[in-house]
Amino acid sequence: MSFGSIPKLPVSLPSIAGQNVYTIPDGERRLLQFEDIDLWVQPDLGNVKRVGSKLIAAGRKGYTASTDASTITVGTGMENGIATINIPGGTLSDKLPLSVKDYRIVGSYFAAILFRWDAAVSLSGAAYQLFNCGVEGGDDVELYMLNNALYLRHGDAQNATSGTRFAANTSYLVWASYDANSDTAEYGINSASPETWTSELLTGSPNCQRDLVIGGKFNPAGTGGAQLLHGQVRGFWAGPVNWATSDKAAIREAFISEIAALYPDDITLD
Repeated sequence: MSFGSIPKLPVSLPSIAGQNVYTIPDGERRLLQFEDIDLWVQPDLGNVKRVGSKLIAAGRKGYTASTDASTITVGTGMENGIATINIPGGTLSDKLPLSVKDYRIVGSYFAAILFRWDAAVSLSGAAYQLFNCGVEGGDDVELYMLNNALYLRHGDAQNATSGTRFAANTSYLVWASYDANSDTAEYGINSASPETWTSELLTGSPNCQRDLVIGGKFNPAGTGGAQLLHGQVRGFWAGPVNWATSDKAAIREAFISEIAALYPDDITLD
């Protein structure tokens, strides 16, 4: 059969750089089948670029995370030298945190983050954001750690756990989900099943006015970053879906279990 004038070359062209061949683990292929999850940021498979001080990480499902802070780097943080986005903690006065352009959290949602606290992290006295979406003082949503407890806040109200939930130089898979219809939120720390809040004061859906930030938050002016996570982020997942109620438990537990199974040397589910 003729293919016109298209040549067939049995060898590679010397002027074209060879491309790496990446193999996606079967567990990650199964994670891709959860269609309700529309954001997945993870630094590997050749999807990360550094251009000057700007770090760009292409997501698995179309969105891109980026920062112009040279102190936020790609390195390793999980066991076995697995790639992570390393965030130094503290603030950024004139540089932006790791944010996902055009991704907002409004209404029901699910979000999960797999990360490792730095060995030098201080687990008391400072707030560290796991994720934040919105404007400080507005109808934003944030999941953060303060004094070794976990907080999920919408606007002026929040749910909270009691300490002690974390240890330095240790990996965690933390998730939070909210159902706008029942005004109910759940969370888990290294657990596929929901844990019990110490106090439940959260009320009302979030209505984010700024892009999602992973491992930090924008300052009020939107010109810098604050409350940066002092640790290494392996993966972040989110979707506009309620996985908080009991009828969604099987889906949520299957998703969390798939993530944990990919990192048996880091995560053991309760």
